[in-house]
Amino acid sequence: MSKKGIEVLVGLFVLLGILALTFIALKAANLASFGQRDGYVLQARFDNIGGLKVRAPVRSAGVVVGRVTSIRLDPKTFQGLVTMEIERGLQFPRDSSAKILTNGLLGDQYIGLEAGGDEKNLAAGDTMTQTQSAVVLEDLISSFLFSGVFERIPKLQMVFVEVGVGWIPHFLEMVDDRYWRNRNWVEFEINQPPSTYWYSNCAATFMHDHSGIALRHSVGVGNMMWSSDNPHHGNDWPYSRKVIDSLLVDVPDDERHKIVCENAVRFWRLQ
Repeated sequence: MSKKGIEVLVGLFVLLGILALTFIALKAANLASFGQRDGYVLQARFDNIGGLKVRAPVRSAGVVVGRVTSIRLDPKTFQGLVTMEIERGLQFPRDSSAKILTNGLLGDQYIGLEAGGDEKNLAAGDTMTQTQSAVVLEDLISSFLFSGVFERIPKLQMVFVEVGVGWIPHFLEMVDDRYWRNRNWVEFEINQPPSTYWYSNCAATFMHDHSGIALRHSVGVGNMMWSSDNPHHGNDWPYSRKVIDSLLVDVPDDERHKIVCENAVRFWRLQ
């Protein structure tokens, strides 16, 4: 084969590689629309869309049935107005609900449709009235820390599962700063900085979080629990001990015992 022929083949091979990588990148980013079937449009309003993005999947019973085509602010209600394109062959009852859910551990968000029982179906262009906004984890935890519930019920304990722990020191710093800056003119329902109630009443679990381990004294050694995520497909079994040794290689034995065992026994009263 001539030198020119070899160069042409190499060029074609490189071009195919670039096209393949582009296709994979688009699919990973939910931007590819190859083979997408024609559909009809539904809309839904949410008080908070969280991190929902255009091209996010719309799922029902875990099956992708459509895509988010646009997101904008309704100037009259000041709600997030989400437009979805649904597969034309699928009809949902008029009382069906739409929820903004998260895919896996702090993953991308998507719309989950839960079919209702009405005999009449949603038609093209209809707006769904039963919706559930995105749950913002920081707002959820803040609502408990500022609510005074831990002062009213001192023995109440809360565990936030599969959220990781590396972000918690910054979060606690921010809520304490909010408390100190506003305490003189806002009637808070708490008498101490919010982080106080985190350390006395709350905990979180993690799987693979080197940042959290490095910041464990700010997270609270007594407020974090390692999790294998068994029996989910992404769990660490049968390499749990190897993972623990890798994560906690420089952690003293007494702290290691709390993170792996003692804290879980205490929070869930296993003994």
